[in-house]
Amino acid sequence: MEEQFRGPLRETDFFREFLEEVAEALDEKLGRLAEEASTCSDPDAFGICDRMEHFVGFGFVACQQYLSATCATDERKSNLELGPKRGEFSLARVVDAAANFWKHRAEWGATPGPQAQRTIRILSAMGIDWTGAYPATDVLWRLQGDLPKRFTHIVPGLAAWREDVIQRGRTV
Repeated sequence: MEEQFRGPLRETDFFREFLEEVAEALDEKLGRLAEEASTCSDPDAFGICDRMEHFVGFGFVACQQYLSATCATDERKSNLELGPKRGEFSLARVVDAAANFWKHRAEWGATPGPQAQRTIRILSAMGIDWTGAYPATDVLWRLQGDLPKRFTHIVPGLAAWREDVIQRGRTV
Protein backbone atom coordinates (compact mmCIF):
# COMPACT_ATOMS: atom_id res chain seq x y z
CA MET A 1 0.00 0.00 0.00
CA GLU A 2 1.34 3.41 -0.95
CA GLU A 3 1.53 5.87 1.92
CA GLN A 4 0.23 9.37 1.37
CA PHE A 5 1.77 12.55 2.75
CA ARG A 6 -0.73 14.14 5.12
CA GLY A 7 1.08 17.38 5.82
CA PRO A 8 3.31 18.45 8.68
CA LEU A 9 3.37 16.05 11.63
CA ARG A 10 1.76 18.60 13.92
CA GLU A 11 -1.27 18.65 11.61
CA THR A 12 -1.60 14.87 11.35
CA ASP A 13 -4.43 13.66 13.58
CA PHE A 14 -2.99 10.35 14.75
CA PHE A 15 -5.67 9.76 17.36
CA ARG A 16 -8.79 10.42 15.25
CA GLU A 17 -8.60 7.02 13.55
CA PHE A 18 -8.45 5.31 16.94
CA LEU A 19 -11.43 7.31 18.20
CA GLU A 20 -13.41 6.58 15.03
CA GLU A 21 -12.79 2.86 15.47
CA VAL A 22 -13.91 2.93 19.11
CA ALA A 23 -16.94 5.08 18.22
CA GLU A 24 -18.01 2.62 15.53
CA ALA A 25 -17.72 -0.32 17.94
CA LEU A 26 -19.66 1.51 20.65
CA ASP A 27 -22.32 2.63 18.20
CA GLU A 28 -22.78 -0.94 17.01
CA LYS A 29 -23.22 -2.11 20.60
CA LEU A 30 -25.59 0.75 21.42
CA GLY A 31 -27.62 -0.13 18.32
CA ARG A 32 -27.95 -3.73 19.44
CA LEU A 33 -28.98 -2.65 22.94
CA ALA A 34 -31.54 -0.20 21.53
CA GLU A 35 -32.97 -3.01 19.42
CA GLU A 36 -33.09 -5.27 22.48
CA ALA A 37 -34.80 -2.49 24.46
CA SER A 38 -37.44 -2.02 21.75
CA THR A 39 -38.52 -5.66 22.06
CA CYS A 40 -38.42 -5.79 25.86
CA SER A 41 -41.48 -5.15 28.02
CA ASP A 42 -39.43 -3.15 30.56
CA PRO A 43 -35.86 -2.36 29.43
CA ASP A 44 -35.16 -0.46 32.64
CA ALA A 45 -36.17 -3.35 34.92
CA PHE A 46 -34.20 -5.84 32.81
CA GLY A 47 -31.02 -3.73 33.05
CA ILE A 48 -30.78 -2.81 29.37
CA CYS A 49 -30.81 0.92 30.13
CA ASP A 50 -28.05 0.48 32.72
CA ARG A 51 -25.94 -1.39 30.18
CA MET A 52 -26.48 1.39 27.64
CA GLU A 53 -25.48 4.00 30.23
CA HIS A 54 -22.20 2.20 30.85
CA PHE A 55 -21.34 1.97 27.16
CA VAL A 56 -22.20 5.65 26.70
CA GLY A 57 -19.95 6.46 29.66
CA PHE A 58 -17.11 4.50 28.04
CA GLY A 59 -17.73 6.48 24.85
CA PHE A 60 -17.34 9.81 26.62
CA VAL A 61 -14.13 8.60 28.27
CA ALA A 62 -12.80 7.56 24.83
CA CYS A 63 -13.65 11.04 23.52
CA GLN A 64 -11.97 12.61 26.55
CA GLN A 65 -8.86 10.55 25.85
CA TYR A 66 -8.82 12.02 22.34
CA LEU A 67 -8.97 15.52 23.85
CA SER A 68 -6.14 14.72 26.25
CA ALA A 69 -3.98 12.97 23.65
CA THR A 70 -4.47 15.89 21.29
CA CYS A 71 -3.69 18.58 23.82
CA ALA A 72 -2.14 17.33 27.04
CA THR A 73 -0.63 20.65 28.05
CA ASP A 74 -1.18 23.28 30.70
CA GLU A 75 -3.40 25.05 28.15
CA ARG A 76 -5.81 22.10 27.97
CA LYS A 77 -8.50 23.72 30.14
CA SER A 78 -8.59 26.92 28.09
CA ASN A 79 -8.41 24.91 24.86
CA LEU A 80 -11.57 23.06 25.88
CA GLU A 81 -13.44 26.33 25.30
CA LEU A 82 -12.59 26.26 21.58
CA GLY A 83 -14.36 24.54 18.71
CA PRO A 84 -18.05 23.98 17.99
CA LYS A 85 -20.52 25.13 20.65
CA ARG A 86 -23.43 23.29 22.21
CA GLY A 87 -25.42 25.96 23.97
CA GLU A 88 -23.26 28.05 26.26
CA PHE A 89 -20.39 25.51 26.25
CA SER A 90 -18.11 24.04 23.64
CA LEU A 91 -18.60 20.46 22.53
CA ALA A 92 -15.16 19.64 23.96
CA ARG A 93 -16.10 21.09 27.36
CA VAL A 94 -19.39 19.12 27.47
CA VAL A 95 -17.66 15.87 26.42
CA ASP A 96 -15.00 16.42 29.10
CA ALA A 97 -17.67 17.08 31.76
CA ALA A 98 -19.70 14.01 30.73
CA ALA A 99 -16.60 11.80 30.95
CA ASN A 100 -15.61 13.23 34.33
CA PHE A 101 -19.15 12.77 35.62
CA TRP A 102 -19.28 9.16 34.53
CA LYS A 103 -15.84 8.35 35.95
CA HIS A 104 -16.15 10.17 39.27
CA ARG A 105 -19.83 10.40 40.26
CA ALA A 106 -19.60 7.49 42.70
CA GLU A 107 -16.78 9.28 44.56
CA TRP A 108 -18.68 12.52 45.18
CA GLY A 109 -20.72 11.51 48.21
CA ALA A 110 -23.53 13.69 49.56
CA THR A 111 -21.70 17.00 49.09
CA PRO A 112 -19.88 17.30 45.76
CA GLY A 113 -16.64 19.29 45.94
CA PRO A 114 -15.60 22.28 43.79
CA GLN A 115 -14.45 20.22 40.78
CA ALA A 116 -17.65 18.17 40.86
CA GLN A 117 -19.67 21.40 41.11
CA ARG A 118 -18.09 22.65 37.85
CA THR A 119 -19.12 19.41 36.15
CA ILE A 120 -22.64 19.66 37.59
CA ARG A 121 -22.94 23.27 36.37
CA ILE A 122 -22.08 22.23 32.80
CA LEU A 123 -24.48 19.28 32.82
CA SER A 124 -27.26 21.36 34.40
CA ALA A 125 -26.81 24.08 31.76
CA MET A 126 -27.35 21.35 29.15
CA GLY A 127 -30.64 20.46 30.87
CA ILE A 128 -29.25 17.24 32.34
CA ASP A 129 -30.59 15.96 35.65
CA TRP A 130 -27.28 14.77 37.08
CA THR A 131 -29.12 12.91 39.86
CA GLY A 132 -31.23 11.03 37.30
CA ALA A 133 -30.85 7.41 36.33
CA TYR A 134 -29.11 7.87 32.95
CA PRO A 135 -27.33 11.24 32.76
CA ALA A 136 -24.56 10.15 30.36
CA THR A 137 -27.15 8.83 27.90
CA ASP A 138 -29.08 12.09 28.29
CA VAL A 139 -25.94 14.08 27.40
CA LEU A 140 -25.45 11.98 24.26
CA TRP A 141 -29.07 12.61 23.23
CA ARG A 142 -28.85 16.35 23.83
CA LEU A 143 -25.57 16.71 21.94
CA GLN A 144 -26.95 15.10 18.81
CA GLY A 145 -30.04 17.14 18.03
CA ASP A 146 -31.77 15.48 15.08
CA LEU A 147 -28.85 13.15 14.29
CA PRO A 148 -28.90 9.49 15.34
CA LYS A 149 -27.64 9.23 18.91
CA ARG A 150 -24.20 7.82 18.18
CA PHE A 151 -20.58 8.64 18.94
CA THR A 152 -19.57 8.62 15.27
CA HIS A 153 -21.50 11.90 14.98
CA ILE A 154 -19.43 13.49 17.76
CA VAL A 155 -16.02 12.69 16.23
CA PRO A 156 -16.19 15.34 13.46
CA GLY A 157 -16.98 18.01 16.07
CA LEU A 158 -13.99 16.95 18.15
CA ALA A 159 -11.80 17.03 15.02
CA ALA A 160 -13.10 20.57 14.36
CA TRP A 161 -12.12 21.46 17.94
CA ARG A 162 -8.60 20.17 17.23
CA GLU A 163 -8.38 22.26 14.06
CA ASP A 164 -9.47 25.34 16.03
CA VAL A 165 -6.74 24.67 18.59
CA ILE A 166 -4.13 24.42 15.80
CA GLN A 167 -5.37 27.50 13.93
CA ARG A 168 -5.17 29.61 17.06
CA GLY A 169 -1.57 28.53 17.50
CA ARG A 170 -2.20 26.66 20.71
CA THR A 171 0.01 23.75 21.67
CA VAL A 172 -1.04 20.43 20.17
